[in-house]
Amino acid sequence: MVVVPDASVVLKWFISEKDSDKALRVLEQLINTPDQIAIPELVFYEVLNTLNRFFPNEMGNPKSDRYQLLEKVFYFFHHRFVMTVDQINRVHHYQSLGLSGYDATYVVLAEKLKGIWLTFDSKAASVLKNSKFVELL
Repeated sequence: MVVVPDASVVLKWFISEKDSDKALRVLEQLINTPDQIAIPELVFYEVLNTLNRFFPNEMGNPKSDRYQLLEKVFYFFHHRFVMTVDQINRVHHYQSLGLSGYDATYVVLAEKLKGIWLTFDSKAASVLKNSKFVELL
């Protein structure tokens, strides 16, 4: 099954915090099955924005460990998707249920690929508690 990790998952690969161990286990599984992972381009913007705020000196330095890890993650994701016109109505649908536009983008991609959106965001996941397209980690 294709998994679509959101920024809350990917960020825990870079920042040691609560549940980082769960996120790292997801990463270990994905390393062994790279064809089973898909992400919207949005994830890079979200992750980089947060990393720049937390680690401004490291993210501007190509020799820093976090910069190099981000570079590896960037190249690791083979299946990257941009928003398409046919997804506008689905994003709107999920936003009308209470998701942010960002979160809706992840679930729409999971839905399109018959996969599952992985998130640590309990509030967002609760909006779709009966959906087969979301898994709260």
